[in-house]
Amino acid sequence: MKIYKKVMLCCAHQLNLPYESKCNRLHGHNYKVEVWIEGQPNKDGMIADYTDIAAVINNYDHKNLNDFFNPSTAEKFAKELRDALFGNLMDKNLVAIKVRVWETPTCYAEAD
Repeated sequence: MKIYKKVMLCCAHQLNLPYESKCNRLHGHNYKVEVWIEGQPNKDGMIADYTDIAAVINNYDHKNLNDFFNPSTAEKFAKELRDALFGNLMDKNLVAIKVRVWETPTCYAEAD
């Protein structure tokens, strides 16, 4: 079985690119994070609790991503979220977790 959760959050970050880029300045995004989890339902009939998924993601809400990981790219954010979800939901019978981080309405990074 599979479940899906979408969470909206706001985060700041700053990149340190070796070329001129507006991303080298501190700035923020309204991120959309999508999560797909595949696994077997537990005794309560759930693969994972949607509240637990949102809690992991909301740890980053209104924070500076550079305080958590570098480089603070969308690609790294997707991987960090996927790893954090696996770590916090590890007692579940999970088969796979896919995380998609939309940095803008037209750009996303995905980790699975």
